[in-house]
Amino acid sequence: MDRPGCSKDSDFASNLQPPAKIPKRDRAEEDYLLTELTPLKVAELLDEIEEEEDEDNLEEEDDDIFPIDIETLSPSAAATIGTPLAAVRVDIPSEGLPNLCLPGPSSSPRPVSSFSSDPQHTQGVLWSENRPTVARVPFSAQSGIRQQPRGLRPIDFFNLLFLPTLFELIVRETNNFAEELFLRGVSPRSRITEWKTLTVDEFKRFLGLMFHMGIVKLNRITDYWNTDKKFNFPFFRTTMSRDRFLNIRQCFHLNKNVDGGKNEDPLHKIKPLLDYFHLTMNNVFYPGEELAIDESIAPWTGRISIRQYLPLKRHKYGFKLYMATEADGLIHRIIVYAGAKDKELRGEGHASKVVHKLINGLKGEGRSIYVNNFYGSVDLAVQLLKEKTFLTGTLRAH
Repeated sequence: MDRPGCSKDSDFASNLQPPAKIPKRDRAEEDYLLTELTPLKVAELLDEIEEEEDEDNLEEEDDDIFPIDIETLSPSAAATIGTPLAAVRVDIPSEGLPNLCLPGPSSSPRPVSSFSSDPQHTQGVLWSENRPTVARVPFSAQSGIRQQPRGLRPIDFFNLLFLPTLFELIVRETNNFAEELFLRGVSPRSRITEWKTLTVDEFKRFLGLMFHMGIVKLNRITDYWNTDKKFNFPFFRTTMSRDRFLNIRQCFHLNKNVDGGKNEDPLHKIKPLLDYFHLTMNNVFYPGEELAIDESIAPWTGRISIRQYLPLKRHKYGFKLYMATEADGLIHRIIVYAGAKDKELRGEGHASKVVHKLINGLKGEGRSIYVNNFYGSVDLAVQLLKEKTFLTGTLRAH
């Protein structure tokens, strides 16, 4: 039975054309496709096709590169554009620079075309090349470790940086502050009334517990002494009592308080530690040829006047630290930024001041300093080049 609207005599079938016959490849062509047309050859052919298309596109765009007619510009603008590039110079201050940039060999002058349609600018214009070559300043310092550890255990390397002088300083200032607290008049129930003179050996045990807390993290300090089976860390209880640990933590000091009021230096209490670190690092390990300068943050959520806010850092609040480090992360210099209270670094040229302070004493040895766009500037590069120090980094758009 026929479908409605259709008949056996429909023209549809008569309009169908037989498919065109695909010509067969000859034997030689098939052999070529099977043996010579490898995947590598196909990739090369595709690259050639893309290059030809790119050249065609460039030819089509040539007419649009300079759409402005120079004659329609103002006389001053036309003169500027019509000036041959060989006559345009950019002067870089060279007074006082070491003889690092030496003129290279000049090639033979060759005629070039000018952008200007004015005949006086197109006649007799010659290009001349004068490419400066940079002579590297050889690195003259003896970098690397200066003091060998007694052994290869972790404690041997620890003792290279934590010398007896540091422990004696901490113990002395901590005992002094505990006595000061006691003389202020405290509640009879205060733990400070049970204070006993701190010794170097006891402080080392305290420091060991602090390091272990950085590995095993709990919400509260007192939980480390909790005897509940969910906690139960016998190591802490057998090393030091909870109250003694909290007493030492409360009285920990590095520098005595200033008599008669507040100190103008916000870093007064940690200054001895910073000075000790820089002196010890310089004695133990001398910096290499390449140093990186960047900032970090030591997390701190308490109340303190020099706390900084860095929205792009993982820890947004804390002490802002400027550091000079090796490529492997070894820290050589640290600056704790005190904000507006830092008389040495505040004001104009802050970033350059930071760089100069971090590498003070390390210039003149052919060292390369790497920075980001916060520190990088042409002026700073010129200043450091005068002192035989190279600067590598990015620049901010101004």
